[in-house]
Amino acid sequence: MEILLLLLAGLIIGGAVGWYLAEQRGVRKLQEVSEGWERKLKHIEAEVKRADAAHEETKTKLRDLQEQMTSQDTEKKTMESDLAEHRAVEGVSLRSEPATDATPRVTLTPASDLTQIKGIGKVLAGKLGEVGIASIDDLARLDEGEIEAIRDKIDARGPVDLMAWRDAARAMVA
Repeated sequence: MEILLLLLAGLIIGGAVGWYLAEQRGVRKLQEVSEGWERKLKHIEAEVKRADAAHEETKTKLRDLQEQMTSQDTEKKTMESDLAEHRAVEGVSLRSEPATDATPRVTLTPASDLTQIKGIGKVLAGKLGEVGIASIDDLARLDEGEIEAIRDKIDARGPVDLMAWRDAARAMVA
């Protein structure tokens, strides 16, 4: 019976030691896992800090670009306004009309009148204005001799059909 007691005591002590060692191994494993998670957490926190810094830099760049865009929009509007003003001034030509008395009368006539006729754009209207044809009325009054002289004076690219334009002007004036 003594042996049985010793055997039983050995089993109990062995079980307790086994349990203790298993518990210690579990604790070590738990510590290793915990340390691994802590390393991962520190790594993720560092990544978040880098991402936050990059995000702040991107927001700063975006604000700078928005300010540049606003500035450029303002500059564009100013330039468009200046261009419209310039075009308005360019679109007005001086035309002398004989006055009823001895002094000539000068009136302002939009040169873009001529652009109402098919085939005459702003460039050709400007060239016609340079040779004294500033309005549809001027074009309608041309005779064939004047048309030939004007055709030689204006340096137009492409076909210039002054006769057809004169006829269209006459139809518009009538």
